[in-house]
Amino acid sequence: MWESVKESMFGDQGSDAKALFTRTASIWLLGTEYSTLRQIKQAASKLEPNELRILCAKEIRRRNEKVLHDFASRIWFTYRECFPDMSGWQSDAGWGCTLRTSQMMFCQGLIMHCFGRHWRLKRGKERGPLYAKILRWFLDYP
Repeated sequence: MWESVKESMFGDQGSDAKALFTRTASIWLLGTEYSTLRQIKQAASKLEPNELRILCAKEIRRRNEKVLHDFASRIWFTYRECFPDMSGWQSDAGWGCTLRTSQMMFCQGLIMHCFGRHWRLKRGKERGPLYAKILRWFLDYP
C-alpha cells in the first residue's frame, strides 16, 4: 500500500496508483488530514493558469513533506531474528507479527498520550529522556 501512495505522491506515471490516488487528494495518517485543496481553491480565482500550476506543485510538495515527516515520526517495529534456538525456531516470522504489531501500537499509543498527536521527531536533535525511556520498554534483546 505504501508503495502505491509513494508512487502516486512522487509521480510514477506508469503506475495503477492513479486509479486510487490523485496528486491533489487529501492524505489521512492516523486521523490527521493533509490537504492541498484549501490553499489552491483560495488562490485559484486570483492567479493565471501558469501561476496556478506553480502553486499546485508547491502545495503538493509541501503536503508530501509534512506526510513524510509525520510518517517518519511513527514507531515501526520489525521481526526478530538470530535469537537462541527455541525447539527449531530461530525467527519469529509467522507468529511474532501479532506480538510485534501489538507492541508497536501500544508504544505508539504511549508516545501519542505523552507527547500528543502532532508531536514529531526533530531532525538532527536528541529524542529526549521520556521518548528514549518508552522505546527502552519495548527493546527486544535476542
